Amino acid sequence: MMFTRRQSLAALLPCAAQAQGQWSPPQIPEVAVQDQDGRAWRLRSELAGERPIVLGFMFTSCAATCPPQTAALRELRRALDADAALREVLLLSITVDPLTDGPAQLSAYAQRYGIAAARDAGWLFLTGERAALARTWRAFGVDASIRE
Repeated sequence: MMFTRRQSLAALLPCAAQAQGQWSPPQIPEVAVQDQDGRAWRLRSELAGERPIVLGFMFTSCAATCPPQTAALRELRRALDADAALREVLLLSITVDPLTDGPAQLSAYAQRYGIAAARDAGWLFLTGERAALARTWRAFGVDASIRE
């Protein structure tokens, strides 16, 4: 399957609403984020602007849904890497607990799950100011209130 540079998760994961033409992709806000190595990025313009992306939301102390979600994304990353046409897809895991999850915690989380997290490896773990990330959570309908 081939994707254009501007397609995102909507192109990778079909859903009934999208198939019926009732769904439009979320607008990714332009917010400042930091990756697991402490590098600063602009979410929309620098990370989501020129290549297809897959977004996931997690937090490092999560014991229920985050580990299987991370494992599924790790398998997706491997499948994407196996297809030269899909290697450019960037995975972004965004914390819903930025007060706890700084770059060091995100780096340790990635290492714990055997993930070579780096933009060149096609996967970044992101944190930032809570107010900025809240704009992203809202854009994707993520309820981060459990981490307040």
